[in-house]
Amino acid sequence: MERPSDLAQEFAPISNGATTWRLFIALRFPSEIKRECEKLMSRLRAGIQFTGAHPAWVKAESLHMTLAFLGATPLSKISDIERIMSAATQGVSPLSLTLGRLTLFPTDRNPRVIALHLRGEIGGVQRVQETLSDGLTEAGFRLDQRPFRPHVTLARIKSMRGLAGLRDVVAAHQSADVGNFVAGCLTLYRSHLLPDGAEYEIIYEAPFASR
Repeated sequence: MERPSDLAQEFAPISNGATTWRLFIALRFPSEIKRECEKLMSRLRAGIQFTGAHPAWVKAESLHMTLAFLGATPLSKISDIERIMSAATQGVSPLSLTLGRLTLFPTDRNPRVIALHLRGEIGGVQRVQETLSDGLTEAGFRLDQRPFRPHVTLARIKSMRGLAGLRDVVAAHQSADVGNFVAGCLTLYRSHLLPDGAEYEIIYEAPFASR
């Protein structure tokens, strides 16, 4: 099986001459969690349509939880990223997590996104994220320096129009519980920016140790 670094070299001379890929590292969700998120988003859309708010919804199949956003990255760096991801998973068992409790993030007063909280073995998630960030920083990557606050974005809020009504709809679904799942690996994604929204391609996965 070809490694992602080999694939990077194979696809480097693409038609637009790109020598960088837009990359991020995340926890990937199983299909059943994505389906439950889609059901929740459908209920939210039904309520929000009458508020005057127009959030930009994330495609359910693209949902994930970002641990490190790398941005435009030279293809030559992919092998370094693979190595750092593998090191960050050493000695880490798969993480049992729950996705639920709807919120406006970062605050109700000035929200940027509609999001779900992550619960469960959050300490393990934070340790992996810290190890990952330390390794990437040492390798010369520039990362977001804001404190890591685990959440999953369902929609982005680009205007304060209809905010009061949107708050009411979110509050009515605050106790929403999407379900439990086990995160078994770190996933390196490539982001393709398309007119109808971003699509994500899996480039590499670093598994956690088996329980």
